[in-house]
Amino acid sequence: MDELIKYMISKIGYTLIAIIGGVLPGNLLIFVWNRELYMELDLLKLIILSFAIPGILYVCNIFVCLPIMSLYNEFKHDTEIFSVEFIFIIPAILTWIEIGYLVMSKILLPEYTIRDFVAKWGIIGIYFVISVGILDAFLLPIIKKRIKIHKKN
Repeated sequence: MDELIKYMISKIGYTLIAIIGGVLPGNLLIFVWNRELYMELDLLKLIILSFAIPGILYVCNIFVCLPIMSLYNEFKHDTEIFSVEFIFIIPAILTWIEIGYLVMSKILLPEYTIRDFVAKWGIIGIYFVISVGILDAFLLPIIKKRIKIHKKN
């Protein structure tokens, strides 16, 4: 345990990013939506759950953002607009916005439930993820081939 703390202190930037990007939004969401669960969980389970909630959203956001950024970079011939850092930062910002929306909805409307959120945004989100998946799997390779052919001419 002492070695883990020493390592985390030596990598303080990464530790702060993990806490601010992973634990804090999930922790806040659990606290606002279910205070009884928040108080009952021990620290390890709370940290795991706090990482898991934004982690799921973050992975979904990466799958949505990656093809869009790749396609945008293909159209910008001279410079690469979205670098590796942006591939991780933009989905993190989207995750914060999504969790912030859920937290603010519950604070402003105490009767608001996850079912309301899924009914309102879930179908749109699923449609968008499927559309981006189709774009990434089928249309993006065709567009890239046409761009390469166009560059050669």
